[in-house]
Amino acid sequence: MLKRIAIIFFTIFLLAACQPSPEITSTPTEKFPVQPTSTNIPTSVPAKPAVLISEVLAGIDGNNNYEFIELTNTGSAEPFDLKGWALWFKLSDDEKESLVHRWKEHTLVPPLGHYLLVREGQDVGLTPDVTFDVPLVPQRGALQLRRTDNTIADSLTWGNGPADPSPAPAMLNNVSLERGPGGELGNFANTSNNAADFALNNSPHPQNTGSPLTPATAPRLSLSLEAPQTATPGSQFEFNLAVTNESDITISNLTVQIPISLDLTILDTPVGIDLSDQATFWGLDHIGETSQVALWTVGDLSPGDSASASIPVSAPWTYTEIMTTNYSAQADGMTPVFGGPLRVAVEGGAIPIGTLKDLVGNTLVIEGTATMYTGGYFAGAGNTKFYIEDETGGVQVWVPGGEGNVNVYLGAKIRVKADLDVYRGALEMIVNDFDDVELIVSPNENPAWQPTTVSIADAANDPRLAGRLIQIEGTVARNEEFSYSYELDLADDDGNLITLYIDKQTNINVEAIETGQHYRATGILEIYDTAQELYPRLQADLERIYPPELTITMDAPITVAQDEIFQVTLTTFNYTPDPLTALTITAQIPYSGAQFVSASDDGEVSGSQVIWEISELAGNGASLSVSYELMATAADGFLAFPQYSA
Repeated sequence: MLKRIAIIFFTIFLLAACQPSPEITSTPTEKFPVQPTSTNIPTSVPAKPAVLISEVLAGIDGNNNYEFIELTNTGSAEPFDLKGWALWFKLSDDEKESLVHRWKEHTLVPPLGHYLLVREGQDVGLTPDVTFDVPLVPQRGALQLRRTDNTIADSLTWGNGPADPSPAPAMLNNVSLERGPGGELGNFANTSNNAADFALNNSPHPQNTGSPLTPATAPRLSLSLEAPQTATPGSQFEFNLAVTNESDITISNLTVQIPISLDLTILDTPVGIDLSDQATFWGLDHIGETSQVALWTVGDLSPGDSASASIPVSAPWTYTEIMTTNYSAQADGMTPVFGGPLRVAVEGGAIPIGTLKDLVGNTLVIEGTATMYTGGYFAGAGNTKFYIEDETGGVQVWVPGGEGNVNVYLGAKIRVKADLDVYRGALEMIVNDFDDVELIVSPNENPAWQPTTVSIADAANDPRLAGRLIQIEGTVARNEEFSYSYELDLADDDGNLITLYIDKQTNINVEAIETGQHYRATGILEIYDTAQELYPRLQADLERIYPPELTITMDAPITVAQDEIFQVTLTTFNYTPDPLTALTITAQIPYSGAQFVSASDDGEVSGSQVIWEISELAGNGASLSVSYELMATAADGFLAFPQYSA
């Protein structure tokens, strides 16, 4: 109907302290009788599609939020697309209007079918086509359905709502307003008189796009779609379609079309199903931007027979809700039949870290082993960060305000729920709640995470390695100290170079590292602006590599006093890959200023030398230490140790 209302709608907030009721039960009373329908209601439905408000409920006993708004397509031939339309509510003339819902995507209302809007969080017994969060009031109010150009397509005023010469009666809890004729006869009464077109209904009956057509048509066909209510990210599941001929005649040239969200990957198309990016029957422009349309050619269906088909799909690697609507069945000589909305919540489980690069802006759950502890890398005052890695990749986790509240240790298996963002080129999971960092397995019970060995060239240039624990080898080209860090450059034989950023909070000592030395470095590879750098975590992450040879070092006190006995230690390293046998260690006793006292490990004095005979020294960096004692006899000067060898 078309109502002339100059100023409509507003926002009002109602307080409801009761819980939702699972169903509506009410009996007619003298005070709130069911009003008779208008005697001017047409006796047949029009063929041309037109969308009207068909039923409204504004609360039940104990739950003011139990509300729904139902629309109907009074045409008998084609669905109606609500894209671009909007539904508004207004309490009274002196209040502002409130937007109930605006349809931004293709939204088909079936011919002789319905479309259901339900208050957010309420269960009215069947799946809503969409939810809303604007409170209605039983005693008064007005709804207005507007076209894309903002002109009024239909309006309903009840009680003492905004000015209307013939408003529908006020509602009460458990009692809805329904457009005539009502029930199984349909809701096509449209005399531009709300009082005549609507009546109170003590048995509210919400209907969605999958509900039976009213009035019923022949031949009759039912269409259903099934899928799991939830699916974990990346998992596979099936859409199961079924059509049944509920009439006593054969249905010919039956086809079914279903738009499937582009968020899903279709794994296979069974025989008889073809894919396109355009709705074959309803001409929905741009539907290919959001969906692939699967067209199932069923053919003829005998009375009472059913046909079914399954379409396997895989869920995206993110938390989302997959909504499937606008699917329909059509055949020769029958009114098209639509199925109800189907929602699949993609949630639960953990998302592989290696897939994160395509999911920036989402709230995600990941699991992995901690490759960096909290407190070692600066994260801003009061904040903390760490890294975790799984078999697919690694990523930084930043916890604002987490210093002292969130403690993660190397090797622990951690589950994190956080927002994924990018900071200075690096992926960053931002934790909003300390409880979203969960310990799954303690470090002593979780297998140690091993670094991935890569070349310096790959470490410097391959962004796929960012966030991962890696290990490289190279020659030190620079060792420089800054206020809060040290920086080392490692180079390979081809001139490739990468910078090691060593945060002073790690307490790593680099004073003994000199240019020209060969090192094996372990750490987190990360992007900083446009460059990739390696972040060591522990002193053990910097390991000097020696040539494959036998080496020896001597250690003695820097100063001694006259008559003091002191120790001289010689340590031999075997950096060859194999054990060495018949090893002889020799140390020359100073010519003056000291007197030999004793030798450890069966060392023997021969003239001015101390000699040790060692049967075997293992390879790959194994070491062996021997020592001897001297007494200083000089009053001043220095002691010279002229020669020691292995």
